[in-house]
Amino acid sequence: MSEDFARSNSTPADVVDLDAYRHPTGPRVIQGTVLPKTHPEPPYAPELDDDPIGDAPLIPAWIRSKEGRRARAKYAWRITKRRARKSLRRQTTTHGTLPRIVRGTRRTHEWVRGTEGIRVTTAKDRAHHKAKTARAAERKARWTLMDRDLMAKRAEKAKVEADEAALEHHKLKKAAARATTLRAAAAYGPALAAETCGYVLEHGLGMAAATLLTVSVAAWRGRRLDEDEAAFYDDPERSILDPGMTPRAFGRMLRDALEEDLGINVADLHVIAHHWGFEAKVQLSKAKPADVTAKLDDLEALLIARPGSLLVQQSAKARPLFTLRALGENPWAGQKPIPYRAPKSVSCHDRADLGVELSQQPLLMNFLRTNAVFIGGPGSGKSNALLSVAEYLTACRDAVVWDIDLGSAGAGLDPIGDAIARRATNKVDARRLLEDALAISITRPKLFKQLSMGRNWEPSETHPALYLIIDEYPALVAAGLWPLVAEIIRTGRKSAVNLIMAAQGATKSFLGSADPGAVQNRVALPCRPQDVTQLFDGGAIGEGWAAHKLRPSEGKTLNDVSVAYVRGGDHVEPIPKRFNYLDDDSFEARGTERRQAGLVALDGNSLAIAEVDLSAELTGDVDRFEKRIQAVEEIEDADDAVELPPLIAAAIEVLQNAEETAMTPGDLLTALQAHNPAAFGDLNPVTLGRTLSSLGAGARKWGDARGVYLSDLLTAAATYRRATAQSA
Repeated sequence: MSEDFARSNSTPADVVDLDAYRHPTGPRVIQGTVLPKTHPEPPYAPELDDDPIGDAPLIPAWIRSKEGRRARAKYAWRITKRRARKSLRRQTTTHGTLPRIVRGTRRTHEWVRGTEGIRVTTAKDRAHHKAKTARAAERKARWTLMDRDLMAKRAEKAKVEADEAALEHHKLKKAAARATTLRAAAAYGPALAAETCGYVLEHGLGMAAATLLTVSVAAWRGRRLDEDEAAFYDDPERSILDPGMTPRAFGRMLRDALEEDLGINVADLHVIAHHWGFEAKVQLSKAKPADVTAKLDDLEALLIARPGSLLVQQSAKARPLFTLRALGENPWAGQKPIPYRAPKSVSCHDRADLGVELSQQPLLMNFLRTNAVFIGGPGSGKSNALLSVAEYLTACRDAVVWDIDLGSAGAGLDPIGDAIARRATNKVDARRLLEDALAISITRPKLFKQLSMGRNWEPSETHPALYLIIDEYPALVAAGLWPLVAEIIRTGRKSAVNLIMAAQGATKSFLGSADPGAVQNRVALPCRPQDVTQLFDGGAIGEGWAAHKLRPSEGKTLNDVSVAYVRGGDHVEPIPKRFNYLDDDSFEARGTERRQAGLVALDGNSLAIAEVDLSAELTGDVDRFEKRIQAVEEIEDADDAVELPPLIAAAIEVLQNAEETAMTPGDLLTALQAHNPAAFGDLNPVTLGRTLSSLGAGARKWGDARGVYLSDLLTAAATYRRATAQSA
């Protein structure tokens, strides 16, 4: 307390006699300065933070009350009963007490035996086999009537080999005796000593206690399963290719099949169990994975695997390395439907969750400024995959979706049609949608600087991206609209105007002059081998891209429907994925909900600079089949009037006369020179190859060589005639 405070609040004090104060004769009276009762708080008052551990009492709360002790006893009794039931039920599994004791005893015996014991057993078996061979040779030499001398020499040689094998066995057995004896003393000595002491001290009761201790130690030694046993027994459905097969057993079968039956040497092999089957990491010796791929059907027969269940993936680290995946009966068990997405709850900047991979991890695809092509034959699940994509894009707050379907009258995306802004099912409407999209694609770069977007269009709620989903793309090619599509692919990336196309094949007969290899996201559902090579590259099948091995649905049997190989973005390995599914009623409910919440609209800046009018209604009519036939006939009549280049016409005639689907360039050159020596006598292979390539009919893989296909020549001829007729 400060002096100023004391002086300002003090009163005069009387004089005090200290002697009388020290030795009082009556009640002591204390006199002095009188301070007020209230005084200010000290200038600093420290505060303590909450400390649950330090503030908690040492005695638990349940001990301090009778009800708490009773509840604790009841809880402990329930836990005890649970553990007792689990222990009893566990006795019938591989984790029971008896299996653990057997496992621990076996491991102890194997440790005592050691590698020396294994060599002794091997030498013993070899000596036994040599002795049997020697006896058989001696018996044959004794009773043979022809070549007795030769038989006698063979019998003598067999006897010498048998003696050498027996001597080798004896040496190994003698050498292993010391090490085995020391390990046996260390392992069995304590148990024997405990049994003996127990019997000496307490007779039967002591021996029983020692036996209980011994089996307890053995059970502790066997508490864990071996690596291959654990992968099988911990989850009975986790590693089953065939019932009862373990990873070690599958590895032995695979090695035997490759080396003994297929003649492919294996340097190293390691098998891992998954819930979907087995994954084998294989290193070949003086061979390459393409040799295995070429004999994959034979390997499936040797391993008794279902068709298409073996997948080979070439390693990027070294040519002899590859991964073989053996799929079980249902590798997609546990797959869930498409998750619910509220209207405008996701963004095209995010990666779309469309399905699952073999590891049950989500299949994530990027569609920001990215085109995609889906290839799959009838029954492949192509429509379901497109619906998965459309469901995600229509839930984006920064994306507008248009649909063009000239092949199935819009039936593919009908379940979620209410969430799509514009739809075209005839040639006139399709042309208008493509022209509008192309206009936006070309003019949007003029807005980059004005909107401070940098070098690319950045989709947002006010300036969304535009996606065109084109189902049945061959119908659009037949309608002559593919040049607009090609131009959008060329100019649309920076403007965030992208295409998602679907077709039943990847060859020119389906896609026209469009190159699927130029599309960023390529998806191959069950399709043909030529579609795989056209979609990925010429060596894709040898590298493991095996979409042609997938089986489409047959009737009510789904098989591999919606299973696909995806290349693009993070997906660079040939591992199958599967798109999620959803029933039509759920799709319709989500589409209705999104339309009621309001669809995303294109920004006014893009519409104004591109001079696109969205107020005009589309016709909405569906092209009639008769009109299509008439249009195709008119195009064919116009095409027939166009004369083909002499080389193309002669090559088509040569292949048709020879009834060949393809010819090597050398054979075709020889046939052309024989067909018309005056016109093609001076033709050389280089000129032939360049001319055919310029027309889109260049040589490609044909068996082990390269060949010029009749189908490519016919497609090139049709393209040439159509282009010439349109330019005229």
